[in-house]
Parts: sequence; C-alpha cells; structure tokens
Amino acid sequence: ENQYVGSLLWSIDRTYTCMGARCLRSWIDFPLTSISEISKRQNIIRNFIESKKIRIDTQNLLRAMGDLERLAGRAWAGQASARDLMAISEGLKRLPRLKSTVESFNYELPDWAEQLVKPNSELIRLADKISNTIVDYPPLNISEGGLIHDGVDNILDGLRNVKDDYSKWLDNEEIKERKLSKIANLKIQFHRNFGYYISINKSKVNLAPNHWIKRQTLTNEERYITAAIKSQESKIFEIKNRAASKEYEIFCELRISVAEKTKEIRSIAKSIASLDALLGLALAAIE
Repeated sequence: ENQYVGSLLWSIDRTYTCMGARCLRSWIDFPLTSISEISKRQNIIRNFIESKKIRIDTQNLLRAMGDLERLAGRAWAGQASARDLMAISEGLKRLPRLKSTVESFNYELPDWAEQLVKPNSELIRLADKISNTIVDYPPLNISEGGLIHDGVDNILDGLRNVKDDYSKWLDNEEIKERKLSKIANLKIQFHRNFGYYISINKSKVNLAPNHWIKRQTLTNEERYITAAIKSQESKIFEIKNRAASKEYEIFCELRISVAEKTKEIRSIAKSIASLDALLGLALAAIE
C-alpha cells in the first residue's frame, strides 16, 4: 500500500540523522551486488555489535548532528541562516571524535570510511571560523544585527562603541526624567514603529512635566517624547542600521566561504550518513 509504517524500512530504521535515514532508504532502493562491499558494510555492523562503548560513543556523536548535506546545499544556494552555519560548524567539530571512533574499528572497511579516519583539515578550520565569527545563539533574522562576535571586525566594534555611548545617554536621560517628574517607575522604552518614548502608568499622568509631548495613549499606560530624545533618535537609528549592515556583510562573506566547501561538506556528510545507517542496522540486529 506504499505506507512507511509496516514497511521493511520502518522495521529496521534506527538512524539518528536525517541524512542517515535517506542513506538507508537509498540502500534499500539500490542494494549492493558486490559480496566484497556487502562484507565491508557487515564488518562495521560487527564492530558496533561487539563493542557497546563504540555504539554509545557513536550514538552520542550522531544524536545532535545536523543534516550537513542539506545545510551545505542551503549555503551554496545563498539561503543558509546564521543558525544553519552554526549547525554546520557543530557537525564538523565532531569529525575528530568520529575519527577516533572509526580508528578503533577492526576488519576491512568500505572506502568511504577513509574520509572519517582522515577528515579534511580545512573543514575543521572552517568550523572554527564559523564559531569564532557568529555568536552562540544567533537570531533568526540575519539583517538586524546581533549575529557577530565582538573583536571580529574593527569597523563593527567602532560602531558598537558609539551605540553603547547612546545607550548610556538614554540611561542617563531616564534617570534625569525620573528626578524631574518624581515618577520612580518611569522608563524609556523602544517600539519598532514608534521609536523611543517615555512610558508611565496612567495614574501618574498628572505628574508629567510640561516639556513632555504626548505620543500615544494605551489602556494602562501613557507614552511621551521629549525634544532631547527626538533629536538623538535619528542618530541612534543610523548607528544601529550601519552596525546591522556591517554584520550582514560579514555574515554573507562567511556564508560564501562555507558555500565554497559545499562539495567537501557533502562528501563527508555521505560518510557520516553511511556510518549512521550501519549503526542503526547494528541496533536493529541487537534487538
């Protein structure tokens, strides 16, 4: 009935990654006819069955592994996000530990296992470059800043210093307006559409000084602007936009660097996928 549940694939699939699952499906669609190559695959299954430690170590390495094959394709197409690049970096950083695992295998192995024993050193350096450039938890939006580590680019660092100066100015302005109005919980806040404003509780409206200009009325809140805040607002926006633009430029350059290694990443991904598929078959065999 062409259903996955109840099929041969469903009954033996114990893979940990999407690329491993695709690999196993491909093997079922196009089975090997070479007894020598079949035996080499079985040798890897034998290694997994004979050593619980090797099984657990490989499971731990594959469990959080991203889909390097698809992620590399997204980078090549210029569509990868900062989180995609970080996932590529995290995956590639596992190669040295996968190397140690495969080196502990016995018996004759398939040719693709050689890639795992001797991983491309350029890919390890690329992984470090990504993690040294992009922050650990980057935002989804890649054009609004917050992507790049401090110290990566001198121009970006300079823009951030100016932005910090404006943030301090806003903090000081908030303290000043609190003293003038005697409203202890007064806050200067930011809204994407309305910009910066002074926010106070509606019960404190009678304490609003004359130099405040009403900007918006909400159910429990009144929002105001001052001439001083308004005059600085455009400068703050300009610095923010310049910093975000610089970050996006750095990110795009990094994405191009990753795209240039798409072939190598996809090649190592196929080896990892094969290892995952064979680990899954070993687990199915043990069950």
